[in-house]
Amino acid sequence: MGLLEKRQIVQVKNIDLPLFREQLNKIIGSDVEVTIEWDSYILYDEFPLKRLVNFVFIDIIDFVKSICNDEMLKQRLQVKLKRIQLRNCMDEKEMEVVFRDETLFITDQLVGDTFSNNMANVLVNYMKPIL
Repeated sequence: MGLLEKRQIVQVKNIDLPLFREQLNKIIGSDVEVTIEWDSYILYDEFPLKRLVNFVFIDIIDFVKSICNDEMLKQRLQVKLKRIQLRNCMDEKEMEVVFRDETLFITDQLVGDTFSNNMANVLVNYMKPIL
């Protein structure tokens, strides 16, 4: 890990992540813990960390806004979702969204040219039937 990646992690941990959690919890109306597997975001280059903040955080906020537009779904989300765990992967075969034990596990591929940005819709379509 180079100096650039170390600085980016400090920026995300100390500024971006707290702002994201504040916005997330305000929309949901309850406290949701967000954990990040940091090592998975720094193995390749600086792009996964940038995309974490510029795309993944925004997609999760958009997903939560969409769910919380319906008061019944919002109440169910408040009861069921306690944690979001984020991980980056190199191989698109590892990409997945799983909900278990009050945790939404999101493994996304944020490295290279295969990166795609449609996570908000994926999350909405996945979570609605669960809620």
